[in-house]
Amino acid sequence: MSATDPEATAAAAEHLAAAAALLDDADLSSWELRDGFHRCAMQLVDTLGVATARTRLQVGALDLVVGRTTFVTGAPFEVESLNTALRLVDELELASPPLGAGTFVDLGANIGTTVIEVLARYPAARAVAAEPAPGNFSLLRQNVIANGVEDRVALIAAAISDTEGDLELDLDPENSGAHQVVTARSARSTTIPGVTVDRLVADGVIDPGDVSLLWIDSQGHEAQILDGAAALLAHRPPAVVEYWPQGLQAAGGLERLHEQLATSWTEFVDLEDETLRRAPTSSAASLADRYSDGTFTELLLIP
Repeated sequence: MSATDPEATAAAAEHLAAAAALLDDADLSSWELRDGFHRCAMQLVDTLGVATARTRLQVGALDLVVGRTTFVTGAPFEVESLNTALRLVDELELASPPLGAGTFVDLGANIGTTVIEVLARYPAARAVAAEPAPGNFSLLRQNVIANGVEDRVALIAAAISDTEGDLELDLDPENSGAHQVVTARSARSTTIPGVTVDRLVADGVIDPGDVSLLWIDSQGHEAQILDGAAALLAHRPPAVVEYWPQGLQAAGGLERLHEQLATSWTEFVDLEDETLRRAPTSSAASLADRYSDGTFTELLLIP
């Protein structure tokens, strides 16, 4: 914003005044205050700082889902699923090596809300974090440095897939967690590099025997990621994988993912199911009906 731009200056003053009025309103809850402040701040700045219980994060001010939720709640995005998954991995003794002594692999790391939280909880752990969207990756790198974990995490600016080479990434303007790998270029897509997990293993970036937990959130591209991860899956690490039937079907990977789950893991836990019941991976296809309305869940996959 230029100081010589009267309209911009007036608009900024109006938003700042609105923010100040919110802070002076004692009847508003903390959630309401932070939500109102976010709505004002998004007109003025590109990023906002958030102090969570264990980390400090920069989030996109215009990101109405991951950024807004993290800022308003003061907690990492979808931290409830992370809490449940880590608790079950510990209780069931799934990780070998244990979470605190091995490598956490985060494919689709966004701005780092999950991987940095894991590294904060386990000071001796290491991580590999891959994120394809340039804006997300910039914030991921900033957040890694701000939390002092840059010597414990390898950052990969690429989409993880079943092939190497250029891919197209559709960029959602309002949700940094909804970017998707697509087959055709469009006005809002950008060209990004693609790499396989097998390549990262061959290059020494990932040591399959040192992976304590694999975490995949790629908006329907999960089957392609697993197709390119034979070297890692041979070691049968526990994993958390987003399960979004609508996105998987659009990417041509729904049936393939069901096959991969049954081949590489024995059981799963639907982290959105309050019972946290263990079920055989051979029955995972039944979840497609449960989440047929466009909703999604995360599955904890048990070797």
